[in-house]
This record gives sequence, structure tokens and C-alpha cells, in this order.
Amino acid sequence: MVELNSETDFVANTPEFRQLAKDLALHIASARPIAVRIEDVPADVVERERRVAKAQVAEEKKPDAVKDKIVEGKLKKFYQENVLLEQPFVKDDKVTTATW
Repeated sequence: MVELNSETDFVANTPEFRQLAKDLALHIASARPIAVRIEDVPADVVERERRVAKAQVAEEKKPDAVKDKIVEGKLKKFYQENVLLEQPFVKDDKVTTATW
């Protein structure tokens, strides 16, 4: 659940604020993030994803340092798909929800 606030009723009653609320609700409903920020992703979920990524690269004939970077890249991709502020905005995938 996400709460959208403004400091005054004047702002909350503007068409722009209401559109922002609708767009945010649309994005959350369609993208289904599991957390708002990376720091909010449960540690057990991050560890599970890390184990899966490590298992995927274990058989590759690459140096360990390269494998570690691949694992970190896979985690970054996981965050982009599952964390609200990292996700591409549903109405404009050139920006994230954090920058839109």
C-alpha cells in the first residue's frame, strides 16, 4: 500500500495531484511491485534471488569476479522489475517511477 500526501488541501484538490494519484495507482496495479524502495525488499527475498542468480552462472566458464558482476546485474534487473521506485513508469518506460 502506498500513501500519497500533500501539505495542503489546496494542492490535493488540483487536477495535477489527482492525475498523479491515478497514474500512481495505475502503475502499482499493473506493475505489482513488492516494495517501494530497494531497502524495503525483505532480506530473505534478496538472498533467494542471489542464490538463484549464482546457480545460473555457476556453470559458466568465467572468472569469479565476472560471475559476481553478473549476479549483481541480475539482482539489479530483479529490483527494476519488482521495486516501485526502480520500475519503468507504466505510461512512459523511458523514466522510472522515481523520476517521473
